[in-house]
Amino acid sequence: MPEITDDVTVHQIKEKVLQLHALAKALRLKRSQSGSLQLDQPKLKFALDDETKMPIGVSIYEAKDSNRLVEEFMLLANMAVARKIERHYRKTALLRMHPPPKAKVLREAINLCNNIGFPINGTSSQQLSSALAPFRSNVQLLRSINQVLSLILMKAMELARYFCTGSVESQSSYHHYALNVPFYTHFTSPIRRYPDIIVHRLLAASLDYCEPSKRSVEEIQKIAEHCNDKKLIAKKVSEASAETFFGVLIQRVGPMDAKGVVVNVLDASFDVLLFKYGIIKRVYLNALEMSKEPVFQEDPNRLILYWDTENGKFEQLIQMCTVVDVVLSGLPEPTKFQAVIKPKSMKESPTLAGMWREQANSGGDFGDFDALFLD
Repeated sequence: MPEITDDVTVHQIKEKVLQLHALAKALRLKRSQSGSLQLDQPKLKFALDDETKMPIGVSIYEAKDSNRLVEEFMLLANMAVARKIERHYRKTALLRMHPPPKAKVLREAINLCNNIGFPINGTSSQQLSSALAPFRSNVQLLRSINQVLSLILMKAMELARYFCTGSVESQSSYHHYALNVPFYTHFTSPIRRYPDIIVHRLLAASLDYCEPSKRSVEEIQKIAEHCNDKKLIAKKVSEASAETFFGVLIQRVGPMDAKGVVVNVLDASFDVLLFKYGIIKRVYLNALEMSKEPVFQEDPNRLILYWDTENGKFEQLIQMCTVVDVVLSGLPEPTKFQAVIKPKSMKESPTLAGMWREQANSGGDFGDFDALFLD
């Protein structure tokens, strides 16, 4: 623990932190009720060998109450600073917008959610957040449904981006769709984001700590666009890095079993979301040892697989939201891996919607299905 100064006791610090925690919970509830939309997927955290620095284990990053406390006050600070600098510098403030999704793309995503058994009414962030609320749970079935719906809706979302206020026509364009707030910026992380440094300088000037910037609207917008490009590149690199490390891990410790759910069906393959890792992996039909050629059906897309195992001959239906047992194994390339599924009969291949309806209609405990999700 760091040294405590100014005659403050540990007990006093504890009391203040608990007060902040209570405030953070209230802020989080208010954001949720105001329509803040959260579409998160699990984030991987790798354990590395001390000598080789190669992955030897993987886990999921879990946000704790302390993380959520910090997050709420960071969001609050970002919103407050955004309002302050926009009020002082109507044309040259650097803010962050999140445009609403394209109507057609969002409608298609909502229709898909409806078709797989999870009705969503409305297109606002508040309506989407309300539709997801019943599935925000530590119960594995509900959490898995939330993962799938979030994934579908995430594909319809536009990217948030930095912009100079003088480069857009009206204040309505400043709106942040996911947070559902009129003004937002990035202020809290100047050690790792250049936009935050600009925002710090704008705030300092608005408080008369320094002279305001002489940069024009065009110059600030050019900086904003450059930061947008770099942020997107960093995101792609981060995702590629995680997949590469995951592939190396499977090469070292695999094969690995994982539970997954089908999220896309094609004529020669299907995509599976691995619940535990938040990774989407394509399963190719030619990698499966089936007894005969599978049958592909359209509207909606589905596959019928034919198996001949020591337990007999049977068929397996692969459609959106089918829960499957996946085996991950390494390929000859040092960072590549493949996914195949274990044969299951029709009865052993439930869908998330079917499981959800079964429990909802019976009035049972959704946790009864947790054993099904164990690897």
